[in-house]
Amino acid sequence: MSFEIAPSRILRGLLWGLHGLAWLALGLAALPLAVQGLAATLVGLSLFGWAPPPACRLRTDRDGVLHYCAGFDPDAPWLACQVAGASHVTPLYCSLILRPQNPESVQRGAMQRGALRILILPDSLPSEDFRRLRVWLRRWSAHAH
Repeated sequence: MSFEIAPSRILRGLLWGLHGLAWLALGLAALPLAVQGLAATLVGLSLFGWAPPPACRLRTDRDGVLHYCAGFDPDAPWLACQVAGASHVTPLYCSLILRPQNPESVQRGAMQRGALRILILPDSLPSEDFRRLRVWLRRWSAHAH
């Protein structure tokens, strides 16, 4: 099975909404104007410094290995990964921690503490694909533990 994971509009909306609430709270707070301005600037930098997670592709195999590919470029390399036990799968989201089988082949800066982290929300891929991915992840996490 193969899955194309697009950036989530839900995640972008949550991010903008929560930053808007932070700006509103700062505006209503009984703080000196200079402190409000500095804090509002930091909230803005936080928002505009954030980049949405890049699009990626996932491919599963019958041996329980999940293959990861950054972007939709057909010539991009696939990376064989194991799904870490700390990954979390629910009907609302999948939080995946992928441990590459060959970490030396991963681009510098793409991994955090030796793993790739991916958040998949329901609007990141078609609903039937989201369901199939969750089923596959639950099946193989049950075999791994």
